[in-house]
Amino acid sequence: MQALGKQTLAKNAQRFPTAVASRSSVRAMASKAHVCEPKWWTADDVAVVTGANKGLGFECARQLAGEAGFTTIVTARNGDQACLDFHQLDIADKKSIEAFKAWLQQKYGKLNVLVNNAAIAYKGSIFGPQEARITTDINYHGTADVTEALLPLMPTDGRSRVVTVASRAGLSSILKSQELKDRFMNAKGRADVDALVDEWLASVEKGDFSSKGWPGSMYGVSKLAVNAYHKALAKDLESKRIMVNTCCPGYCATDMSSHRGTSTAYDGARIFTWLATKPPQDFESGGFWVYDNTGVKWPM
Repeated sequence: MQALGKQTLAKNAQRFPTAVASRSSVRAMASKAHVCEPKWWTADDVAVVTGANKGLGFECARQLAGEAGFTTIVTARNGDQACLDFHQLDIADKKSIEAFKAWLQQKYGKLNVLVNNAAIAYKGSIFGPQEARITTDINYHGTADVTEALLPLMPTDGRSRVVTVASRAGLSSILKSQELKDRFMNAKGRADVDALVDEWLASVEKGDFSSKGWPGSMYGVSKLAVNAYHKALAKDLESKRIMVNTCCPGYCATDMSSHRGTSTAYDGARIFTWLATKPPQDFESGGFWVYDNTGVKWPM
């Protein structure tokens, strides 16, 4: 299993035509507004994208490898649809996370960019205690577990980025309780967010979540927890110069939207790449971002 770097660009050109064909695709990054300048990374710097066997994650990997020039590792639960070199990673399985970390550490010894894209969303009107737990276990707990496992591999010289896919569906405005809003936005760390998620799950189990100010969106609450966790994490890592941000790709035509989205996966992934390549001198952490020809910070 190898990462996508200089030697594999040409090998993957036919399978990966829009972003990997040659060195010219890397030189073309100057015309790509979502690839920031000045360039602070080299082809030896390592990026990992979770949930990248298709859709937004795959497009992000294409941009980071072909347009920006990172050595890019694609991960997913299975690689059947992956068009890049691949390493298995199930973010809901701690043994899988540890195996991936060991492989990454042994082969590369570092990680510069982590893009947390892996997530699930039930379609239609599906809603219930079991589904709510599965959603938060993957979208929130799994994302946090991967991030915390891989942080020790990230340099503390201003050349490390954590970019996590959240959603405008997970803004604090979905909460009907001001107390809950304050607790999420003032969370000091993972323990605080864990407690809120546990409260949400207990309320769904009892059926009184609405009367307590919770929304009826499993995906929304999971992404609200993601935002709160990363906001607190950004403060903890500020002194280490590790940039931590969340973002929303918009409503994209991917499997998650049953391909009903109004934007392409390529367009949606631009905010991931923009945050991943943001220069050290423009250090900004703890924000929630969307993309409109450049990164735009939104209130959580």
